[in-house]
Amino acid sequence: MENAAVIASAQMTRKQQIKQVVRARIANAALRANHRRLSSDKRATLFTALKRHYFSDPFYYAEAPDVYLATPEGARDMDEHLSNRLEEFRSLVIPWLDYLFPLREATIIEVGCGTGASSISLAEQGADVLGIDISETALEVAHIRTQLHDLKISFARANATDLEQVASGRSIDAVIFFAVMEHMTWEERCHSLAQTWRLLRSGQHLVIVETPNRLWHTDTHTSLEPFFHWLPDDVAMKYSRYTRRKGYNEAFNGAAAELTGEAKIRFARWGRGISYHDLMLALDVSHPKDIPIVSAMQIYLNRRSPEHFIRNCRSRSYRHFLQRLVPEVNPGFLYEDMYVALRKP
Repeated sequence: MENAAVIASAQMTRKQQIKQVVRARIANAALRANHRRLSSDKRATLFTALKRHYFSDPFYYAEAPDVYLATPEGARDMDEHLSNRLEEFRSLVIPWLDYLFPLREATIIEVGCGTGASSISLAEQGADVLGIDISETALEVAHIRTQLHDLKISFARANATDLEQVASGRSIDAVIFFAVMEHMTWEERCHSLAQTWRLLRSGQHLVIVETPNRLWHTDTHTSLEPFFHWLPDDVAMKYSRYTRRKGYNEAFNGAAAELTGEAKIRFARWGRGISYHDLMLALDVSHPKDIPIVSAMQIYLNRRSPEHFIRNCRSRSYRHFLQRLVPEVNPGFLYEDMYVALRKP
């Protein structure tokens, strides 16, 4: 049964095939040569590990894994964790990062390593990776995934606010927040960014990958609702019952819809957007121009691939509108999702 599901998940739609062609044009041959593919047996082992550990975690999934994974949403979720996210990182994020600094022999702390897909994409290019995450079940899968890919990656269960302690004297080339900053409380986010900036030396990088932008008109990450990013957290929590995302619209009903204690943390873990304002506060700069951003992935990709540019045309008018409002803000902070790199002066 599970082997059949693995085979089905490997089949690509026409849209996915087109995206793969575009990505192949961006990732160069030298990077692609380092990709480590899993056999069908190893994919089946990874499928089982995800089901047994990650999808069985009641903090993230209320339903039993067999029930959830039998739904269309669950099947898509499994596909993402099994292979899709790894391919996305390999073909889009990794070429951008390698353009910023050579990944081979780079020492990287990866915040929010999750089930290890992003860690694999870095380590197979020769980076020395320390991945941290707060989820024990996700780290269980990350360890198994690393073994299946025959790579050496260090993992630690820790909050991003413990970054200075986790780094413990390491010489670091970059700290990468991989699709995680949206899952932090505001206090965690600001504290971890400030710690990172203190840790880095001149010329080293702080990179934010795949984090929703709270300036965007629609939340396509958590609630799937327009203008949800703009609501204060306490209003957003109470309004969540009216959103269209199954599960999320039931998480904070009734007495649970109070932004205090455990509910506040759980609300943040579902995901909230960030903006350049967070970086100004964490880095203690008084003007957006003082944020030392050196690159945004979307701008890099648009220069490399006309197809990628065409796919992003629908959002251009809104980005141009934002740019007219705040011409002093770097364009990298005005995309739907934030993929930005800062370099320590």
